[in-house]
Amino acid sequence: MDTSTLAQQVENVERNIAFLQKEHQVLLTGLCLEIRQLKKRCNGLSLPLSRGLEVRELAL
Repeated sequence: MDTSTLAQQVENVERNIAFLQKEHQVLLTGLCLEIRQLKKRCNGLSLPLSRGLEVRELAL
């Protein structure tokens, strides 16, 4: 195998790895943001729910 061809393949692989690392970071960042939003939404929904249970318990 020609060393220039091998060097080109190595460069290509390194570029592909760098691309995948960037995409992976973007994906992880997006997932973290979505998890935070879902946690806020869940907390916002569970608070009225827990208050509703307290009101029902008092009514009994």
